[in-house]
Amino acid sequence: MSSTQIQREVKLIELLKPINSVEIKANELFGFIELAIKYAAREIIGIGIGIYDSENKNAKITSIYPVLDAPGNKSRVVLDFATHERLDETLNFWRNDGEEIAVLHSHPGFGCFSSAIDEAHGIRMAALLFGGIAVMIIVDPLHNEGIKIAAYSIDPATKAVRQIPFRLVP
Repeated sequence: MSSTQIQREVKLIELLKPINSVEIKANELFGFIELAIKYAAREIIGIGIGIYDSENKNAKITSIYPVLDAPGNKSRVVLDFATHERLDETLNFWRNDGEEIAVLHSHPGFGCFSSAIDEAHGIRMAALLFGGIAVMIIVDPLHNEGIKIAAYSIDPATKAVRQIPFRLVP
């Protein structure tokens, strides 16, 4: 592990907030799922905006902003500099909806498991960027049993990424 990676891990450990469950505004998630189906030949990503309830250790996603122009293929997506810059501009415009608290992406036909890349480049990076509050939502719109959804957070005690319960709210 390089000194830069160690510094990031130390910063992450100091920032982490416990998240035991997540509520997702149903119509926002359904819109993301619709895009995941439409663009199922490739992964799509998005950023979830909302609030963190520190008393109940709950994240509430109220808005989802998809990123459809990120380069990628069916098994990965890359948030390059240009895409990140456009996403940042969009989020700055809508920031009054809440704070960045979630990363979402699709796994078309691959299930909702959390891969090592998802953990390293997804939720751990989001926790650093989002001030220690980060949820990762993975959607598989092509699962043979129907649409699958899973939510993950980082356990502050163990630093492990773990699956957490989610529920849809109006």
